[in-house]
Amino acid sequence: QQSFVLRSAQVSAITICPSGSFMAIGLADGRILLRSLLEKKSKTIPLGSAITTLLFSVDNRWLAAATAGKIIFYDLVKGDKQEFATGATASAMTLLPNSLNFIAGCADGSLQLWDFSTKKMTRAIDAHVLPITAIALNQEGNKAATTGEDRMIRIWDMASGNCLQTIEDDEDMVNSILFGNDGFSLITGSNTDLIKTWDLTSGKNILLLDGRGDGFTQLIEGPNATSFISSSRNGSVVLWKIIYDLNFDS
Repeated sequence: QQSFVLRSAQVSAITICPSGSFMAIGLADGRILLRSLLEKKSKTIPLGSAITTLLFSVDNRWLAAATAGKIIFYDLVKGDKQEFATGATASAMTLLPNSLNFIAGCADGSLQLWDFSTKKMTRAIDAHVLPITAIALNQEGNKAATTGEDRMIRIWDMASGNCLQTIEDDEDMVNSILFGNDGFSLITGSNTDLIKTWDLTSGKNILLLDGRGDGFTQLIEGPNATSFISSSRNGSVVLWKIIYDLNFDS
């Protein structure tokens, strides 16, 4: 595993580009740090207000950053940007397959679907009674999973917008979530440094891992199917190597 510590600021969001060559780290002081995973190079982008979530496009060209009341898409090739006024601050987001259209989970508990080309919101769902903390799509893109500060994990049908399943985590508030490649499991990271795997058929927790730090701020897919990356409130960012059979959607 690799790790480094940003002692001057709290890590509030992380994401890794699809090529696996570098990651973006959002800081609570409003900066974005672009850091190479292959060599010791980094670049800082000042944004001004706290970064709540980050996302790369599948072609590595766009970096989306959520701040107070809006989401900004940065063109890393041309330097241009596109802004989307979400109203409530987005605390989580994900892209739809083969598209720049995206889903934003907001602090008011709403789940918002956006069209990138028209800059219009196409659907809003009252998903949680408290702020949404994480969103994930399955490999086919027809189901979404959300988690919130209400400690609920919900599975959504993307075509109808209906809730298909609700799982309650009585022990922890989940901060991040991933679908397993088998389509029948979820991987979650929590405030209390616990990583759990859930069986969607039974709705039960089938695997528990002990993390590190003083609470996760985010858990994301790593550069390959046998790794993942975590960030913690103490400023640490850790690349984990999975030594058992557990796959993530790409």
